[in-house]
Amino acid sequence: MKDVFIDNCSATRFNNKMESEYLDLYLWLLREGVLVVSDRLICEYSRSNSGYSMSGSNILILISELNKKGRLYKIGKDQIKEFIRKHFKKSLKLRSNVKDHQHIPVVMLSNRKLALSLDGNFRYDINNFPKFKAEAYEFPSEANYI
Repeated sequence: MKDVFIDNCSATRFNNKMESEYLDLYLWLLREGVLVVSDRLICEYSRSNSGYSMSGSNILILISELNKKGRLYKIGKDQIKEFIRKHFKKSLKLRSNVKDHQHIPVVMLSNRKLALSLDGNFRYDINNFPKFKAEAYEFPSEANYI
């Protein structure tokens, strides 16, 4: 499964004037990619796009299309809770903000463990999470998502 997690801060780059590397990622997702999400992440996407009509919100259109095609990989609340219970030990020192801690399990439970985020602290946590080999990048051009 060619899946990728896209943090909300990166998803905002799917605006109507997309840079070419985000347009390439968007089109790849529409053609063959799988987007890894959780209910919380979808809510973040929705809140970030609340000022737009559905026709102007590319990430929400993408989610709708991928859902229709069966290529939206949703990690459930119970899976996230179990991951946190098992892997978030007191000795774990995370740099990302507390809200983003819920997204770490989503990445770690995905097939490829590949994430895009503009948030350097979140990327650090993904790239350095104990006992997992995950990769987080700032820009699509850095990630081997194809």
